[in-house]
Amino acid sequence: MWWWVASALATVQSIEVSPGEDWCALANAANYGDEIVLLAGEHAGPCTLRAPNVTVRGDGQAHVVYSGANSNVVDIEASGVVLSGLWFGPTQTNIDAVKIKSGDDIQIVDCLFERIGGISIAANSTDSVGVQIVGNHLDDLQATGIYLGCHDGTCRAADFLIAENLIDGVVSSGVGYGLETKLNSWGIIRDNVINDTQGPAIEVYGSNTDSDVTLVEGNYAVGSTNDATLEIAGGPVIVRNNIVIGGTGGGILAYDYGGRGLQREVQIIGNSVVGKAGAAIGVSTWAADRGLVLANNAAWQESGYGPALPAAIAGVDMSSNTDCDAACWSDSASGDFNPASLGVGTGGYDMATDFCGIQRYDPPIIGAIERDGPSSLPIDFKDAIECNSGTGPTDTTTSTDDDTDDTPTEPDDVDPGSSASDDANEGGGCGCRTVDPVGSGFWLAILAMAGRSRRKAA
Repeated sequence: MWWWVASALATVQSIEVSPGEDWCALANAANYGDEIVLLAGEHAGPCTLRAPNVTVRGDGQAHVVYSGANSNVVDIEASGVVLSGLWFGPTQTNIDAVKIKSGDDIQIVDCLFERIGGISIAANSTDSVGVQIVGNHLDDLQATGIYLGCHDGTCRAADFLIAENLIDGVVSSGVGYGLETKLNSWGIIRDNVINDTQGPAIEVYGSNTDSDVTLVEGNYAVGSTNDATLEIAGGPVIVRNNIVIGGTGGGILAYDYGGRGLQREVQIIGNSVVGKAGAAIGVSTWAADRGLVLANNAAWQESGYGPALPAAIAGVDMSSNTDCDAACWSDSASGDFNPASLGVGTGGYDMATDFCGIQRYDPPIIGAIERDGPSSLPIDFKDAIECNSGTGPTDTTTSTDDDTDDTPTEPDDVDPGSSASDDANEGGGCGCRTVDPVGSGFWLAILAMAGRSRRKAA
């Protein structure tokens, strides 16, 4: 078998493309496993990518531009496509940057999206499996940042991964989400930093299938102009170890969107939440025997807006939540959510690690930070947030940014479109959980290994 792998690697090409050349035609003429390397400068869109298992990558300075109003910048109609280290925007109103129209196992990694007039990354035309959106910077958007699945559930994004992205600023004529996953779509939303959105920073609509669980873990979500910051419109979903600063509609809100009856199998556990205008944590249509859990959360409500937590509901597990004031944490106003007066919560829940990826005690400390977390929370990629190593149980997590090799499973953190490296914080960053932005199987990883970009500055 290895002779076949060696032969395949020998035929994989890396084709450099200068600004002004037809990169789209070269990508569509590429063979399985080839990579098209866009050199620094402006590369004209639009482009429809139809060749499977081809990588198009840049170094953060490759700017894909399209000023028209008749197409998206990049449409994808093939499986296994990888976009990495590219810079998109601005675009006109309603013009998406990357739209997945068909295909599975598609990756958008380490790209910059700025001033996008439509959706930055969309997969809402047909079913998709294994879409991975990792390590991207979405900045100053004029529409929703990430949109997966169809609103009515007629198409779904299954087994997606949205991880380690930075979304900073959404002002829209529509709702203006940071990211949303529609009915019957499911996967992982982990270690993202989302700030200053018009609608919810994160919205999960849930699924009609009990086995299709979405995990929302380790995110730092700040504010919403019009809504709650983290909204759960339906389960099954696990919301754990997040730090949430409330918006107009509250911090974390679980509610029954459209009367679908999907407030079941919702677990909200081990979060730290500050309420602004609206309750820190709110739930509606919760009832007994529906698999609902609200446990081990620390919540503080600014004065004048009522209690931070919902009242007890008969038959619903609402264990060890703390309705506290700012003294719960060392200094939440400056972003220090280390436990100050928080006690030990209830054990038995699936809470192995905390916001920083540090192993928790059993039973855990209430809230998102177990111990020795960051003293501030900058609006930056999460691996730039300073988490200490901690004491107590052994920290068994692995940073995704250890800078020890060039494997595709360990992307570094450089802001595309900039020469400034977030790796200046190397060694002190948050112990984020390992993510794998390959996801297409062992052989695809072998074939593509020669051509993955990293967020390294040019």
